[in-house]
Amino acid sequence: MKHLYRTTILRAFLSFLFLALSDGRLVAKENNVKHDQSLHKAQTSDSYAPMLINNVFNYYGNNGDGSFNKSSTSNEGFEFPKGSNYGTTVFEDGLVWTTFQRDTLKCGGSTYNHGLQPGRILTNGTATSLPVADDPAKKEYRVYRVRPDIKPTANADSVALENTVLASSEVPYIVRFERSTTVEQLRQQYWDDWNEWPASEGAPFTDVNHDGVYEPAVDIPGFPGADQTEWMVMNDLNQALTINLYGSTPIGLEVQRTIWAYNASGALGNTIFIQYKLINKSGVRLDTMYVAQWADPDLGYAGDDYVGCDTMLDLGFCYNGETSDANYADLGLAPPSVGFNLLQGPIVPSASTVSAMFDGHRIYGYKNLPMTAFNWVLKSGFNDSDPLLRDLRGTSQWYNFMRGLHRDTGGRLLNPITGLPTTYIFSGDPVTRSGWNDGKWVDGTFLTPADRRMALCSGPFTMSPGDTQEIIVAAIAAQGTDRLQSVSQLKSYDKVIQQIFDGFFRGIPPAVTANVSAAGNNAVVFLSANAVHRNIASIAASLKKYDGTTVAAFQLYDDGAHNDGQAGDETFAGSTIIPQQSEGLYADFFVHYANGDTITWGHVSNNITTAQPLKLISQQVVSDNLNQDGIANPGENVRYTFSVMNGS
Repeated sequence: MKHLYRTTILRAFLSFLFLALSDGRLVAKENNVKHDQSLHKAQTSDSYAPMLINNVFNYYGNNGDGSFNKSSTSNEGFEFPKGSNYGTTVFEDGLVWTTFQRDTLKCGGSTYNHGLQPGRILTNGTATSLPVADDPAKKEYRVYRVRPDIKPTANADSVALENTVLASSEVPYIVRFERSTTVEQLRQQYWDDWNEWPASEGAPFTDVNHDGVYEPAVDIPGFPGADQTEWMVMNDLNQALTINLYGSTPIGLEVQRTIWAYNASGALGNTIFIQYKLINKSGVRLDTMYVAQWADPDLGYAGDDYVGCDTMLDLGFCYNGETSDANYADLGLAPPSVGFNLLQGPIVPSASTVSAMFDGHRIYGYKNLPMTAFNWVLKSGFNDSDPLLRDLRGTSQWYNFMRGLHRDTGGRLLNPITGLPTTYIFSGDPVTRSGWNDGKWVDGTFLTPADRRMALCSGPFTMSPGDTQEIIVAAIAAQGTDRLQSVSQLKSYDKVIQQIFDGFFRGIPPAVTANVSAAGNNAVVFLSANAVHRNIASIAASLKKYDGTTVAAFQLYDDGAHNDGQAGDETFAGSTIIPQQSEGLYADFFVHYANGDTITWGHVSNNITTAQPLKLISQQVVSDNLNQDGIANPGENVRYTFSVMNGS
């Protein structure tokens, strides 16, 4: 069920009464039910596990599902910022694919229904025999979840420390939905997943002693360097599930999914990485194949969204179509923006001098396909509505969508600004209002903000028997000062994430905090950088104005003498004294890594204000729910507004 706006029964009644008494006008809201297609979920033994190491709280399932919270009343996912309850940005997401197998068009993956079941394909198919899957109910096909700081130990002090970490960083967030969760249960599950990590089946790990074998007592499970990792293996050999998706029969694909994130600030702190490995175990060739990162984004209230894409960044995104969003306004926040970046598309043959990213390194003679189409769906069906679930027509509709064509006719879409055919819907810039943006359809019809879906598509490519394709996506959220500044911040984060990815995660920026104190007419700016597990040798910082002018440059230290904790604890810190500035500053880091790389990380900390002191300009009670006298009385639910100003 879609959560369209946040309220309590009492508040809803009072609001209704207030509106009715004031001017008799009521604004109709979209009903609180997701498209009825989503109610037809097949009953399986699927399991879900949360990702919550950074500023995002989200669930992923071993059926291909993402951003779906099956334990909440709204089912909304991708909570951002973490802990905001009704500050959710995505209802559901997943990877979808279409392909021709023996000249028959098929569709698989995961949207509102899921064409995948847990488990491996044990026996590959051949030209004359079908592949065979393992029992999906086996415990070994659960969602595995690890973090490097929670590992099996017999030391009582270490156990106590792990309990403390989980009690503060996980339990308060999870018990909102899984009420029986305890510290001991979480710790034991982390230990079990560490000991039973399925490295031999393809799950990534850090091979500490370089012997090629996963050893729980020596090695570190999870994506190397990540602060939290999930891994699961799935297949599409359950015909009941694939028909329940879009009417197709199984293909014979095994899907391994790795999800990881970092406990960091800035771009990394708002990003979850998702890697799909598609393995063709059907025994036959798959032709003209496409993949799509699909999402049903709901920024708070679901009925006021716009979507768009940036073809230069391979980014599809959602932003609020109205100045304010009901859910986020209740939280006192501007509407955020959420997006998906196709970091690594499928590989196809290319010139010998060209290289593609695959399995953590470059291979020559291939190239990665970019986002080749961006398409959308408007709930309630303006020209294009959701592909039909449980209907073979949905397969052909997805095939058209993935090629950037009209859902039913397969006709080309015209950019109303240029008048030229395009496969990229809403490829303009909503911030500068240039190009084709959501709000205008191909025939000039005005589109009001509403409940959207979106799909980043890539193809075509082929898969021979035994071939593996690797798709990597970054799910990113950003919070700006208003709805459009959130889009700008999202694109800024996206560029950082792409930089990190292009370097194969060899260099990860540290988590940065900034503190400012007054010193007469000057300001002391103190920067602290948590570089644990980042393999950083040294850090130099620069403070800059937003026009790029450098205000100060200084070194950060890990020597125990600069308020950086203990020497060698991988926490770097340093400070500088500057005149108070009448505008905000940002910090860049120049980081030298132990492997010899030197990387410049821009905007590791933003909006550093140095003008002191803060001034309270105004304050007032705007509502009090008992006698409405503008005074905070005992027992009342009171709302205040206030304005704060500083010199910048």
